[in-house]
Amino acid sequence: MTQTNPRQPQDETGARYYKRRYLEDGLINWQQNVLYIYNLVRALVKPHLGAFYQTRTGKTVLDEYLPIPQVTALKYGAEGGMLRSDHVAPDVGRYAGHV
Repeated sequence: MTQTNPRQPQDETGARYYKRRYLEDGLINWQQNVLYIYNLVRALVKPHLGAFYQTRTGKTVLDEYLPIPQVTALKYGAEGGMLRSDHVAPDVGRYAGHV
């Protein structure tokens, strides 16, 4: 094969560097607003590891897209009550992968 693509070094002035992402970065903070949680879940769907939260039965991973009404239901529960800071969110059945 002939090299038809000329090689040139990357222009470091235009390069961007980001901090490494760790698994715990996907932990859902229920004190955040619904839009923040929605965007976190949306950003971490497959092929990423997914956003997650702890339940009384273990870790629940949200690895599929959830519309805003579903995220709202997760945060506030079926009764519509605000989650307390120590609240453990309920499982969401078919919307979550359980680990």
